[in-house]
Amino acid sequence: MADEPLDFTPFDAEANLVAVNDILKSVRHLSWSYAGDISRVVKKICTSFDAGRCILFAVREGSRFDVYEHVEGVEPLSEYFNSDAGQAWLNTLVEQGEDLMSSDVFMELGKLGSFEGLEDLESLASGVHIMPLKNPYTSRYGIKPGFMLIQEPRGLKRWNKRQLESLVIVAEYLAMTIECERLTSAMQIEASLADRIPGLLTRRKFSDLVEWELLRAEQLGTRPCLLLVGFPERTKLSLPQIVRDAEFIFELSCRSLVQELEVAELAAYWRGDIMVAFSAAGGEDFVARSTGAVQRAFKEWSEKAGVSVSLEGIPAVGCAYYGKDGSTLDELHLAALADARLH
Repeated sequence: MADEPLDFTPFDAEANLVAVNDILKSVRHLSWSYAGDISRVVKKICTSFDAGRCILFAVREGSRFDVYEHVEGVEPLSEYFNSDAGQAWLNTLVEQGEDLMSSDVFMELGKLGSFEGLEDLESLASGVHIMPLKNPYTSRYGIKPGFMLIQEPRGLKRWNKRQLESLVIVAEYLAMTIECERLTSAMQIEASLADRIPGLLTRRKFSDLVEWELLRAEQLGTRPCLLLVGFPERTKLSLPQIVRDAEFIFELSCRSLVQELEVAELAAYWRGDIMVAFSAAGGEDFVARSTGAVQRAFKEWSEKAGVSVSLEGIPAVGCAYYGKDGSTLDELHLAALADARLH
């Protein structure tokens, strides 16, 4: 921008390279499943770049964030961000869109009164940079691992632009490492489910067959339908028995859904505890049959477990119809995901 001041901040290229190299080596051994690994990487990022604060906000299922913070000479804020008010604010931030994550976003949202419960707003008033953990799957499938907040040390007016560019690279590398682990885990789960449940496809096989069915649907003039079927976060958190038996309930639901399939209908494991189903003919009957199948499975589990639970809102179902303009499978996934509000 023409009105931005020139950046004369000293830049030590060798020290910057060493910092990035140290961080990448730490990230390489990161396991997203272990809080200790994540905390270690956050500390490494903070100390390697001589930052005052580094926070990693990791998206969990539903609308919750895990908060990992390391500070050097500033007050920690993790207690606030772990509170209900802080979690609500983080969701507000994410809703602004990744492109709006800038250094002044805290002050902008603070004007809206979104910081209720945080007394020291000035602690985030300067030298704050927010970097989304973006990867190629973020836009394709709506997968958002989270974002990183890093703050310049007190007394330092600003960081060199090249240092910030290095931190963006670190954030992208971290995002890809996280996503590789998630994809590997998902592949292991779907392969295991496909082996145990005849008729339940792997995601790759499902995608190949759906593409074929979409071509046939264009020729036949039918309007295919894609469904995402899962359990709302409030259901999973309402009873400890659901959390305990989550794997069993999901497998039972998959079996029930597969048994309900008719000609030119497909089902697969999608991710987390979400199933995906497809019908070349579409229609309300397909949606009702699929929903009913999962409800029966959930009812069967609740009766065996001796748990009384309402079936209202179970399962959460997202529906997307193939458009006349030629929607792609990725677009159908995103539309169904938005409809189900499962993300």
